[in-house]
Amino acid sequence: MYEYARGHPGLVQIKEGPKISRQGIYKVVLESRGHVCRLRNEDDARAMSQSVLTGLTWLHKGGYVHRDIRLPNILFVPGVANYKYVLIDFEHANVGGLLVSEQLKDWDNKTLTKGNKYTSQSDMYQFGKMLENLNIINSDDGKRFLNSLKNKNINSANALKHAWFK
Repeated sequence: MYEYARGHPGLVQIKEGPKISRQGIYKVVLESRGHVCRLRNEDDARAMSQSVLTGLTWLHKGGYVHRDIRLPNILFVPGVANYKYVLIDFEHANVGGLLVSEQLKDWDNKTLTKGNKYTSQSDMYQFGKMLENLNIINSDDGKRFLNSLKNKNINSANALKHAWFK
């Protein structure tokens, strides 16, 4: 997954790894360096969303899903002209559409399909839920965007064409 993400905006970049030591420790050396993602207003949320959705579009195009979209898994990378935010932590990432045996902490009864599978639309739903919980998206276009995400009516590529980004 890290190799697939290499060179693509909105996704963490690595120097080396992943490696598992003899002690069973999972290690990845990151190329991307950043800060905790702190969003102050709707414009910040929009900029972060554009970066993360650009990364998700690439992952989904390759048949992958992130599965753990939460604010702690998004870094702000200062000094970058475009795509100042990157999605990190591919520990739970996998190919999309697999049957799920256990749920992650932030999932709810709408995250998975009726067949108990995690899909790219599950990523979009989780992203929408995360954005909504920030309580900083108040414009009409922003609210429509959130509804499209949470209702699983929009994929990552189409999300970037939404009126909220214009």
